[in-house]
Amino acid sequence: MPSIGDYPIPTVSDLSNYSGRPLGSYTAWASEALAQSTLLFVLTTELRVPPDSADPPKHLLALNAILQMADEIYLKQPWVPVMAKPVQSETIGSYTYNKGLGAFRETPAFLKAQIGHSTGLLWWDLAVREFGSVLMAEAGAISVFDRSADVELDDTGRHVFTGPADKDTMITPFDINSPAWPAPPLS
Repeated sequence: MPSIGDYPIPTVSDLSNYSGRPLGSYTAWASEALAQSTLLFVLTTELRVPPDSADPPKHLLALNAILQMADEIYLKQPWVPVMAKPVQSETIGSYTYNKGLGAFRETPAFLKAQIGHSTGLLWWDLAVREFGSVLMAEAGAISVFDRSADVELDDTGRHVFTGPADKDTMITPFDINSPAWPAPPLS
């Protein structure tokens, strides 16, 4: 059985069982997709040997992750030339025009996995979280305005962020933020 180091590469028969597609429907390239997926799994999780088969859930999780990514790689392979072009020309009769390929702008899962992002593939992401030593990166941010007018000291001497509800404000006429609309006239 072929392997990457001590990690065995699943067979095309395993991929057929996982996907539910007939074994005869796969081309010879399926073996390469399986090898690429296994290599990506070994590098991403840093597992050099598969989880012990004495622990069936973890063993099956690793296998499903590899098969799911291999299926993704295999199914995307025919579209690689199309995804590589930003536009495609189309001819209808004597009229030729270029059209953008916005539908192919999503980053493929195998590229997301390569840089440590969540791929959207259930088994892959779950296995990387379970076995991986590298955390998957997610983007996020929190920002506040740090102006002296918005920061005050509380009773304990800590800095606290204050907003409009924390300030005494005068009601101005025609203020949409007034408790009553229209605002009562100034006296």
